[in-house]
Amino acid sequence: MGSFFQQVDEKKLLEDAPALYDWLFDDARFTGTPWDAVSKGRFTKKLKRLEGFGDRTFKRKTNADSYPVIRTKRNRKRTPFALFSCDGSEGQEFVRHVRNAIAHGQVEIYMVNGKAYAELRDFGKYGQTSYIAMPVGYLDSIYRIYREVEVGKTNNQKGRHQ
Repeated sequence: MGSFFQQVDEKKLLEDAPALYDWLFDDARFTGTPWDAVSKGRFTKKLKRLEGFGDRTFKRKTNADSYPVIRTKRNRKRTPFALFSCDGSEGQEFVRHVRNAIAHGQVEIYMVNGKAYAELRDFGKYGQTSYIAMPVGYLDSIYRIYREVEVGKTNNQKGRHQ
């Protein structure tokens, strides 16, 4: 059907794809003044509040967990789910895995009840490092959450110094 970028463009799946791509492919997105441990924690908590995500469906991989097999068209994930390796902030690592999956062409878009979903997989040196299934529109939501936390933290810091 075409690449992720082509499908997003042709089907108009994202509100502001160019701004989202600029942010997603910026390696410094979680560095700088506002991105301390508190801000990263706030970002992660807000991600887990996206409909369908939570402690059981948005989690770090443990030795007991295994990544889901690639789904057949009839058996694809119909609810958001994220399982990923993580060495630091869950939110930051989640975004890294999403970025890597898109950059390396490991995304498949499919429809569930008229809604576009993405199945994203990331791989590292020793095998798979993430499996994420979510509505494509969540990319817009994730970017909005990032901006809210960034702006909120910056405004709080300005207010303390005045």
